Amino acid sequence: MTRSKRSLVPLRGSTEDWGPGKYQRNLERKEAYSQKMLEQIRQGPPDFEKLVTQGAVPAPPKAPAKKKATKTTKGKVKTAKKKRRG
Repeated sequence: MTRSKRSLVPLRGSTEDWGPGKYQRNLERKEAYSQKMLEQIRQGPPDFEKLVTQGAVPAPPKAPAKKKATKTTKGKVKTAKKKRRG
């Protein structure tokens, strides 16, 4: 029996390079991240009522992402360019 291929999926979509000379840097980043998360836990959830009374304005909604050109669109553009050239 053959084994099925398995790929490792990193947490939260991040990738890490554990190559030569990067081990200590990665450990330091993990330590800083864990300290940041502990601080957020200590502070608790944000007080939205306090933010509103201070005049904080919610962030504007993001613009929708532009759609990528599809294969048919590319073909139409290409033929249109050819027609313009004469």
